[in-house]
Amino acid sequence: MTGLFINSASFAQVQHQLWGITSKGGPNDDGVIFKTDASGNNEMIKQSFTPGGPNSTDAYGSLMRGSDGNLYGMTWYGGSDGSGNIFLFDPRTSGFSSKHDFTDMPNGRWPQGNSLIEVGGMYYGMTNQGGISDNGVLFQLDPATGTYTKKADFSETSNGGFPYGSLILATDGMLYGMTSLGGINDDGVIFQYNPATSSLTKKFDFDGTNHGSSPYGSLVQATDGMLYGMTKYGGTNGYGVIFKFNPVNSSVTKLLDFDMSGNGGNPDGSLIQATDGKLYGMTEAGGANSMGVLFQFSPVNSNFVDKVDFDGSNNGSTPLGGLIQATDGMLYGLTSTGGTSDMGVMFQYNPATSAFVKKTDFAGLNGSNPEYTTLIEIPVTISTSAVSLTNCVGSTVSIPYTIQGAYDDGNVFTAQLSDATGSFANPVVIGSISSTNAGTITAVIPASTAPGTAYRIRVVGSIPVVTGSDNGANLSINALPDKTTTLNSPVITANLAGAGYQWLNCGTGYSIISGQTSQSYTPTANGSYAVIVTVNGNGCSDTSSCVTVTHIGIDELAGKNQFNVYPNPSSGVATIIIPEKTTIDIIDIEGQVIKTINNFEGRVKVDVENLSKGVYLIKATNDKEILTKTFIKE
Repeated sequence: MTGLFINSASFAQVQHQLWGITSKGGPNDDGVIFKTDASGNNEMIKQSFTPGGPNSTDAYGSLMRGSDGNLYGMTWYGGSDGSGNIFLFDPRTSGFSSKHDFTDMPNGRWPQGNSLIEVGGMYYGMTNQGGISDNGVLFQLDPATGTYTKKADFSETSNGGFPYGSLILATDGMLYGMTSLGGINDDGVIFQYNPATSSLTKKFDFDGTNHGSSPYGSLVQATDGMLYGMTKYGGTNGYGVIFKFNPVNSSVTKLLDFDMSGNGGNPDGSLIQATDGKLYGMTEAGGANSMGVLFQFSPVNSNFVDKVDFDGSNNGSTPLGGLIQATDGMLYGLTSTGGTSDMGVMFQYNPATSAFVKKTDFAGLNGSNPEYTTLIEIPVTISTSAVSLTNCVGSTVSIPYTIQGAYDDGNVFTAQLSDATGSFANPVVIGSISSTNAGTITAVIPASTAPGTAYRIRVVGSIPVVTGSDNGANLSINALPDKTTTLNSPVITANLAGAGYQWLNCGTGYSIISGQTSQSYTPTANGSYAVIVTVNGNGCSDTSSCVTVTHIGIDELAGKNQFNVYPNPSSGVATIIIPEKTTIDIIDIEGQVIKTINNFEGRVKVDVENLSKGVYLIKATNDKEILTKTFIKE
């Protein structure tokens, strides 16, 4: 499996990436944000934490992907007051910013071992300490404004203290979580938080031997509606338990006692329910090598199976976080120590075959010692935005696109054009841009494109290879108009009737000839001329070749010195004199022949009273030569 998802409706190819945090390592040895491809390969550092800087240090927890596409997380230390902060990382741009610095004890400090959760557009989380009793707080963050609001104080006996795990949203609309200490037995509690009323209610007190003590992880709601979790200590053997919590009646049932040697002990992380219906988790210690185990547990019959014994250098040791099941069906996780440098590893586990593969050895510069971290999976996508729906062959089109996830250096975004049916079986490249960010591609519809009304455009990426969704609507691509012309000197006529026209003077840089927007044009001076022909209805335009006119004002008949028109200007009757037998045409400024006198020779009077005022051309033609005179009707 490659982490590839194909949406047949839009022909979109979606890749995935795994993202995580280490508490140490990187160039400052203060932890990093890293990513891998969908299979856990090709680790890449995306952000290094800095001691004392605005991005803080010592991230003991996990990332959360918000609905805005950004990644959010918390650091235990650093920030402006050294009490940790909430940060934002944009995987699309690698932009990093602080959303909130924990600056005083009453509002919470030192978040550890948990991540944020989004509910109704707000982010909820917990700090391990701070608040009125210095036992931690539950808070809300508005990602749009950055407004931080403390919603509840943990006060040890009444509702617990020192939470390490994260909140979960159950099917009843309530948030549930646990504290590592506090409650009536000081062994921790399970609590419920109502986001609508901001009320926090203790639901169960852990008690040590019977139900375990000190849960460090989070709850998970299984398909049976029950919430499952683990405690790090307590139980019959003192090494922790697996339990289930009924949110309806608040009862807790112990399902398993960890015994250290046989099935591991002291779990710090959380359980997940995989697609096979089984629960999977890890213990920090115990197992065959006393370095922790990866196990499978059945919520139906409580059957426990030790699937992997961590052994140190080969496959890691001391896992403190949880597992994630990715789109490819594999489980991915981290250990805090072990591997070739004893700084932890990233691994893949196949629940179908029990195959375990170490993917990355943390070695310092690429991060080290991930603690309480569960990986997250995010999609890598391209969304092609709306484009102009009516286009012409050869025209330029702007193609905006947005992305999710991270694209690597050297990536090229390419715009592709479908065939006339919308199929991308053989896409045509129409433009590209070298970039790792969202943007706009300037593309050109190829001149060879056949006209059609069902074209689509999409954008694809190269690193990683991702095929974006198409623009979401059919495009019309229209043919260019017939731009040919016919010269009946000196009149030039565009051959396509019923279109829009604009005549140009080629000799002056294709400048527009003001007012000349008819199908025909009669130049008043020798030169080269062209016309822009525009199809009414679709707006497609093309420009003709330049046509050269040379006969204007040149008297070439034998009787040229006797060819005359008078009076000129005239408002009533004009007299035309020509000594040779010729054909006389009176032509208006739009190139239309108003009157023709055939085989004329000598002198003739022409009534021009009914002609519109303006400039006309008197054209004399025989089988050898052409003579023209300009005539003005007053």
